Amino acid sequence: MTEYDRTAHNRNEPDRDVPEQRPTPGHAIAVGVGAAVLRGLAQGVSRLREKNQELTDVWSALRERRPPTIDTLTYEQVVAFFVSERPPTPDVRAGAAVRRVEDGQQVVHLVFLDTRGRPMLGGLHGPAAPSRSYQVIRMDDELADAFGDKDVLLFG
Repeated sequence: MTEYDRTAHNRNEPDRDVPEQRPTPGHAIAVGVGAAVLRGLAQGVSRLREKNQELTDVWSALRERRPPTIDTLTYEQVVAFFVSERPPTPDVRAGAAVRRVEDGQQVVHLVFLDTRGRPMLGGLHGPAAPSRSYQVIRMDDELADAFGDKDVLLFG
């Protein structure tokens, strides 16, 4: 056996001075949890990158004084806005989704209406409520069907 063979052979044998270390059951769980944490972090970073792009688009839209563009507006997103952003005031009567064509683009405005049916945008008619506007490339089937040939949807 050559010196090279002995060295290679010895590398495959456990070191006799160091006790063999085997992972404990807890160690195996920790490795599994570590992998799950890493996957979760990777997903979180991906979501942050998407949100960063969305925020960049929103800031660009604000600078240009236009609503941000979204690819698809869904019925679920519209309802979620009116549920999550409804102000805790008795002045709110309903929510309205208003569809318009502005500068050749489809725009949807989401506003709350007061008890007299006026948009709650602040100013002379009372306090402002949250509102959103989007340039919409397309609407999902449920939202398009809800609008039909009308340009306003009311949400109670």
